[in-house]
Amino acid sequence: MKIAVCIKQVPTREWQPRLNETKTWIREQEASYEMNEPDAYALEEGLRLREKHGGEVVVCSAGPARVQQVIREALARGTRRSSWRCSSSQGRPARSR
Repeated sequence: MKIAVCIKQVPTREWQPRLNETKTWIREQEASYEMNEPDAYALEEGLRLREKHGGEVVVCSAGPARVQQVIREALARGTRRSSWRCSSSQGRPARSR
């Protein structure tokens, strides 16, 4: 059985968003990020299912390079593979070529 778990990186709850100088986006460089809490629960459940029934857990995520942090966290928890779709850091998808 293959179990896919989609995970997302979100700002920590303690972080207070501030706008950039042009007031068009948040100051991402000041933010600290973590795995979305419901996604962490889904990952744990996927790992439990794998232990019970066998198979493989694969995590999937999309976003800028910093998303690799939560992918590494998922791999450390016991997943064996991951899939990452790179997109721009401004919250908008990168253009397809």
